[in-house]
Amino acid sequence: LTTVGSGVAITFNGTSTEADIADNDNFSFGDGFQDDAFSIFALVNMTDATNSTILSKWDVTATLREWRFHFDANDDLTLELYDESANTYIGRKDDTAFTQGAWKLVVATYDGTATNNGIRIYIDRSRLDDVDVSSGVYVAMENTAQEVEIGEITDSDKLMFDGKLAMVGLTG
Repeated sequence: LTTVGSGVAITFNGTSTEADIADNDNFSFGDGFQDDAFSIFALVNMTDATNSTILSKWDVTATLREWRFHFDANDDLTLELYDESANTYIGRKDDTAFTQGAWKLVVATYDGTATNNGIRIYIDRSRLDDVDVSSGVYVAMENTAQEVEIGEITDSDKLMFDGKLAMVGLTG
């Protein structure tokens, strides 16, 4: 643990450190027909952003995917939303490699409109989403039984968070 102001940060090692929160309908923002708005935020200090997950409700192996806030293979901060029944997704990302080794406040918002343009990515108060990431015709997320995971997704390679994480939040 590391202190950050009056708070505490947890160091995630990129290979085995993560936390789970039991599934609850409050963590799902779609019913298969329409989506609801939600936001995710976190204070991060990355050691290695490559393929690191901040927060997710995403299980690839059991096909229980809803949403994930993560860094992709190019260290680009990304929010993806998955329509499991159609096997399609929408998302937005900041197409600039994330600055590592410094504290940054990262935020993703979604307005529930089922479009890429309804997703916004912010880093330290600046809106920085500039690229759509999508596949197929997206309708809405489904409410799955997947738990919420801090620092990983459920998959064979897990996409584990590597760095310090504090003040993680999810709100409808």
